[in-house]
Amino acid sequence: MKYIFFLLLLLMIGCSSGPGRLNKLTKHGIFFQKENTSINITGTPGVKLMVQYTGSGGLYFLKDGLGILVDPFFSHQRVMKIGTSVLGGGVRGKRKLASDPAMINLGLKSMESAGQKQPLEISAIFSAHSHYDHLMDVPAIFNKLNKTPIVYVNQSGFNTCYNVIDTAQMVILENHMTTREVRRPPIEILTQESKVHIYPILSEHNPHFKSIKFFSGRNTKPILDFNDVYGKTYANDWLEGNTFSFLIDYLDANGKVEFRIFVQSSSCSPPAGIPPQALLQDKEVDLAFLGVVSYHFSPDYPCTLLNAIKPKQVVWVHWEDFFRKYTKDPKTVRGTDVAKFFELPCVQPYRSKGFLPLPGVKFEIQ
Repeated sequence: MKYIFFLLLLLMIGCSSGPGRLNKLTKHGIFFQKENTSINITGTPGVKLMVQYTGSGGLYFLKDGLGILVDPFFSHQRVMKIGTSVLGGGVRGKRKLASDPAMINLGLKSMESAGQKQPLEISAIFSAHSHYDHLMDVPAIFNKLNKTPIVYVNQSGFNTCYNVIDTAQMVILENHMTTREVRRPPIEILTQESKVHIYPILSEHNPHFKSIKFFSGRNTKPILDFNDVYGKTYANDWLEGNTFSFLIDYLDANGKVEFRIFVQSSSCSPPAGIPPQALLQDKEVDLAFLGVVSYHFSPDYPCTLLNAIKPKQVVWVHWEDFFRKYTKDPKTVRGTDVAKFFELPCVQPYRSKGFLPLPGVKFEIQ
């Protein structure tokens, strides 16, 4: 019975009409960022940073040759493929989900173009949690890069990727996480030109359907039969584990925070994901990347978060249907009324200075 119930839920979500086509949002006065653009945060020249929205909540940050990837994902999976993986029989279903090398190549090519046709210099890859749409493409991307990055994952993701990423190159986020009770030192990423501090903030993940969240829980032991980065996996291999938001600080030559970014791709109920106020007192958030999907399951999202971090600018992410192929024209995510999101009182002030980018759009930040 639980499998039948799960399949029905998948069908309901997969067939959910939602806002759907983008022109439905433009009728509500909501416009998408379709072209590369510049954002001047302070009104005066300053630190230059390139950010590309890669889709599905993913982000590519590039400054002075230091590249950071957060949740890169290009191998979109159809709803029914996920359903048949779960319901395929046996304890773990069927191996149906796999990274798509063609889609990953297209995604990486887009990122190279965003970096002015320079070879990708990725120093670090961060995964906010271990659902397939945040982590599944990371092993393939890791193995395609010229420079071997450090991969930051939760404990569950470490166990999922145990045989496809060199464990010496993986760092478990729980060992560095900051909570409302405990502030740990940041993760440091250094090059000759740049110094970045990143605080992983313990967060949560909203349900996918009312009170039901798919693929919750965590992998407590290494998954040894996932040993090919393009090999097929079970849907249940990609259990969420802990979810994180990230406070990203770009430092100047004197070690002072020059530019502050906040990333939270998954909506959740506050105070989860919000940095401790003591951490926010020394520097305001210049630019926030905040997820839209499933916002309606948390009545206080994103209002409490916005009030706490007070970002100067907001880029809204994880708004598009990640069951559609990366190369297809996007539609809004199923089961989430994106137009209604922009009617929230706390969001309306950001309609004039917020951005809703199409996948692939690049922002040059000053």
